[in-house]
Amino acid sequence: TWTNTASGGGRIRTGGGITIDNGGSWLDQQAFDGSISQDFGGTASNFNNRGSYTKSGATTTSIGIAFNNTSSGAGTGVVTVNAGTLALGGGGTSNGSFQGAGTLVFSGGVHNLQAGSSVANPHVQFSGATVNVAGGYDVAGTTTVSNGTANFTGSVANSGGNLIVSGGAANFSNLAGVTVSTLALSGGTIGGTQSLTVAGDASWTAGTMTGTGSTTVQGTLAISGAGLKDLTAGRIFNTATTSTTTWTNTAASNGRIRTGAGVTIHNSGSWLDQLAFDGAISPDYGGSAAFDNTGSYTKSGASTTTIGVAFNNTSSGAGTGVVNVNAGTLALGGGGSSNGSFLGAGALAFSGGVHNLEASSSVANPHVQFSGG
Repeated sequence: TWTNTASGGGRIRTGGGITIDNGGSWLDQQAFDGSISQDFGGTASNFNNRGSYTKSGATTTSIGIAFNNTSSGAGTGVVTVNAGTLALGGGGTSNGSFQGAGTLVFSGGVHNLQAGSSVANPHVQFSGATVNVAGGYDVAGTTTVSNGTANFTGSVANSGGNLIVSGGAANFSNLAGVTVSTLALSGGTIGGTQSLTVAGDASWTAGTMTGTGSTTVQGTLAISGAGLKDLTAGRIFNTATTSTTTWTNTAASNGRIRTGAGVTIHNSGSWLDQLAFDGAISPDYGGSAAFDNTGSYTKSGASTTTIGVAFNNTSSGAGTGVVNVNAGTLALGGGGSSNGSFLGAGALAFSGGVHNLEASSSVANPHVQFSGG
C-alpha cells in the first residue's frame, strides 16, 4: 500500500539502474500527487509490474522511470487506474493490460505496447512520449495527442471515442480502418496508411494530415482560424454526402489550405466557402493535387478564393456538381474537368491550368474572366 500526506511528499527516488519488481498487488492510494523519479542519474531504473498495479487516489501519480507491464497469465501484468491519472514518463515495454475509469498518460520515453497488450481506459493522453501501440486500443472517451508520437498498428476499436490532436503525431497504420466519434485538429499531424472516419463533427484550425491513408468526415466540418492547414504525401480528405463544411478565415491569406503531391480533397456534401477575406487552396509542396466536387460548393464571402489545384466539378444527378458563386470571386488556377454547373451572382475566373468544360456542363455567372492557362 502506497500513501502520502502532501503533494510531492514521500517520493520514491531512484538511480543507477535500480529495479522495483512488483510480483504481487501494488495499491497506489496516494491522496496527493506523488511520483517515482530518477533523481540520482546513472543507468535508467525500472518498475517491473508482473502482478497488479491499482491506482485509487484521485490524484496524479508520475512514474518517471521505465514501466514494464508484463503478463504471464490471468491476473498478471494488470494496471487498473480506478481514479485520477497515472502518467508514465520513462518509457517501457508491455504485453499486459491497462484499464479502469481513470486517465492514462504517456508523458515521456519510448513505450512499446506489444501485440498482446491492451488499453481500455476512457481517457488516454500522449503528451511527450513515442508510443508504439501494436495491441488492442479501446478508448471510448477521449484520445488526446498534444506532443510526442502515437503509432497505432494494432486493433483500434470503433468505440465512438473522440480524437483531439493539438501537437505531435497520431499515425494510424492499422490492418483495418479506424472510426472516431469527433475530431478536433488544432496542430500536429494525423498520418498513416489507414482510413480514419469521423462519424460525427470535426474541426480543423491548424495542423497537418499526411500519408497515403484517408480522412473522411461524415458530420459537420468547421475549417477556421488563422493557422495553416496542410495535406501532404498523397492524403485523401473526404467530406461525405451527409457532411456540411464551413470554411472561414480571419484575415487576408491566413488559414490557407496547402497541398502536396497526390493529395485529393473530395467534397461529396455541401462545402460552404464563407471566407470573409481572400483565401486559397495552394500547391505549396509541389506535385499535382485536386479538389473534386461531386456535391455542392457555395461561395458567399465577398472576397476572392483562389483554388490553385485542379478543380473537377462532377455531376451525377440533380444537386451534384454544383458551384454557386453568390458573392466575390472564385478563381480556378489549377485546371480541371467539369460536366457540372457554375452559377450565382459572383464572378468566376479561370486563372490557370487547362480546364475541360464538357458538353453537359454549364456556366451562368454574370461575370467570367479568362486570365491565364
